[in-house]
Amino acid sequence: MEESEITRTGVSRRRFLATTGITAGLAASGGLLAACGSDGNADAQKTTTSDGQARGGTNNAPVGPSGKDIDLSRIRGGKTIGVVSYVSEVGTLARGIKEFHRIGPEIDWKFEVVDAAGDTTKMGAIAQDFITKKVDGLVILNGPSAALGNRLQAATDQGIPVVGIWNEPTNGIEHVIYPSDWIGMGPMLEYVLQRIDYSGDVAVLYFDDNTPGVQRRIMWEAGLGYYAPDVRIVEKVPVRVPGQIDDARQKVAAMLPKYPDLKAVLCGWDEPAMGALQAIDQSGRDDVWVTGSDGNLETLDLMRENPGFAATNGADCELMSRAAVGALDELFNGASRESLGPVTTVPSVLVTAANLPPRGQYATSTILPIYDPNA
Repeated sequence: MEESEITRTGVSRRRFLATTGITAGLAASGGLLAACGSDGNADAQKTTTSDGQARGGTNNAPVGPSGKDIDLSRIRGGKTIGVVSYVSEVGTLARGIKEFHRIGPEIDWKFEVVDAAGDTTKMGAIAQDFITKKVDGLVILNGPSAALGNRLQAATDQGIPVVGIWNEPTNGIEHVIYPSDWIGMGPMLEYVLQRIDYSGDVAVLYFDDNTPGVQRRIMWEAGLGYYAPDVRIVEKVPVRVPGQIDDARQKVAAMLPKYPDLKAVLCGWDEPAMGALQAIDQSGRDDVWVTGSDGNLETLDLMRENPGFAATNGADCELMSRAAVGALDELFNGASRESLGPVTTVPSVLVTAANLPPRGQYATSTILPIYDPNA
C-alpha cells in the first residue's frame, strides 16, 4: 500500500477488505466449497505475487487457499514474525503454520514458530521471548488470551503489533482472525437435529481452553438442551490436550456400554471425533455416529471411507493465516484496532457426505464482514 493511502487515523476496515481483494459477502454454504488443492494452489484462480507473476483466473474468484484473496504484491517485505502456537500437533494449527511458511518467501517475511505444546503457562513466556528478540510482529495461534496475562504490554510499549488466530481480542491482542462458531455451528446443529429427528440420546466431548471450543459447547447445550427438549445429552466430557485422540477413545469406550440408545457423539473438533469413532468401531456398534469440526484432509478421507464420521465443520485455516498477514501488514502501515475493528470472521462450512470436496482438497470459506467501525 502506498504511503499516500495511509492516514494517521489508520486504514479503514473497508479498505482492508478491498485492498486485500477479499470478497465482501458470504455465499451460501454450498457455494463455498471451492476446488483448491491441498498444496494451496488452484489452476483456475489468479493472484499477483510479490515477483509480479500471475497465477490462474482473477482476483475476484471465490476465496480459497490459493493466495488470490490477498494481493501479496502489496505486502512490504523484510519482516520477522514470532508465532506463539498453543499446540502445533492439532491439525488446524499445523495447517495455519504451513501456510505461513508457504507464503513467507513470497512476501519476504520470516515466521519463527514456538510450540507451547498445550501448556498455557508457557504462552506468555514464549511471547515475552519474542518481544525481547524485537520481532516485528506477533501471532498468537490459538489458546486462551487470558493465559497471556499482561505479557503483551511490552509489545504495545515497543510498537510490536499482535494478531491472534482462534482466540479473543483481549489481553493485548489487537486483532483476531477466527471462524465464529456462533455462526458455523448453526448448520451443524440443524444437521444433527434433523438426523436424529429431534429426539434421542447424544454425548458431547468438549474443550474449554480456547474460544471455538467454548462456543461449540455452548451451542450444543443451548441448541440441544433447550431448543430440542426431547434430546438428552447423556454425558458432557472434557477432552485432554495433547493426547486428544487416545483420551476421546478411552472415554467413549467407557460410556458406550452405559447408553444402549446413544445415537451420536458430538465432538469439539475432528481429532476427538476420530478417537470416538475408533471406540465405536471397536465396540461393534454401527448405530452411533460422530461429528467433528475443522475439516482436515485426514477427516475428509475418513468420511469417505467410514460413514460413522457423519459431519465436520470445514475451517479455512489457510485463509485465516493469510488474513492475519493482511492485518499485520495494515498495522505495520498505520492501522489500529479502532480502524480495523477487533475481529475478522472466517466462518467454517458444514461438510457431510452430500458435499465432500474432491480428494486432497479442503472446504473453503470467505471473510464475512460483520462489523465495520468506519461504516
